[in-house]
Amino acid sequence: MSEDKQDRTTVVSEPATPSGTVADRQEDRFDVDVTVTANSDQYFLAGAATDLSAGGVFIATAILHPVGTEFKVSMHIDDGEKGMVHALGVVRWHRSAEEGSDAPQGVGLQFVEMEDDGAARIERHIAACIARAREQDPA
Repeated sequence: MSEDKQDRTTVVSEPATPSGTVADRQEDRFDVDVTVTANSDQYFLAGAATDLSAGGVFIATAILHPVGTEFKVSMHIDDGEKGMVHALGVVRWHRSAEEGSDAPQGVGLQFVEMEDDGAARIERHIAACIARAREQDPA
């Protein structure tokens, strides 16, 4: 996070001990298609988030960054608001292509800090996605 935005930052969750497993999630995630970029001191990611919650995000990527790597995350959330959602995330787990699943390879990030109303914007976006899915398949 930048120094000038530090006062608008909310701690989302205390960093957990890196476990490297999906089972440690604290919130349900939802399938989405969100444009995301993530920067660390050594790495840069740009791509699509395929699942999202107010507590974290999965980013499909060919490079499996080490558990514990911190990323500054920026996401374009289609919630009617202008501007990106910014957060600090930590890699908590990764999924490789060799695990025999058709699920994409990538990293799961836990949000540890989020600027402004980022969590609320994510929750609104997820609610809208769920509503659209129900309209398309009301069964």
